[in-house]
Amino acid sequence: MQISGRGISLELPRGWEGLIVGGGHDIPPGAMSTTVVHAANFALPPPDSITVYGTNSVRRMAPGAAFLALVEMNPKWAGVGLYATAGLPRLTPSDFSGATLEVGMPGRVGVQRFVHVGGRTFIVYAVVAANKIPHESEVAGLNSVLKSVSVGPPRKAYYYHAPNVT
Repeated sequence: MQISGRGISLELPRGWEGLIVGGGHDIPPGAMSTTVVHAANFALPPPDSITVYGTNSVRRMAPGAAFLALVEMNPKWAGVGLYATAGLPRLTPSDFSGATLEVGMPGRVGVQRFVHVGGRTFIVYAVVAANKIPHESEVAGLNSVLKSVSVGPPRKAYYYHAPNVT
């Protein structure tokens, strides 16, 4: 299933759920998040209860579950400093660590990457419910979503929630 909004589109694998929301949320003042994308292989909470990095979602993960957030940041940062890397990453199991979680939780490992795509900047934040290095099959769904992402000019904010379909 494809979802799109705010100039971003992506394909969700079978059994995945996703949402695209716009603006602010719970990030630090001045950081200017304009779009947040969440995708997961489990049911996401309703759009009005999400946090930017999906803390509520990550807490609910069962073993083997995977969660992805694309958090858009200030476009002035594209190609500069942390955001010098062009394009979305391909993740490997060895990229994941408990030390990279936004909120540390037992049985969770994560990865963060800072990138720019089409003049827009993003934090790529992925979490797998695993005690150590996740299995390649647990990371494959995340890479499938990342590979499908298309980024164009930003558009008007709105909520879009695609329910988990198995």
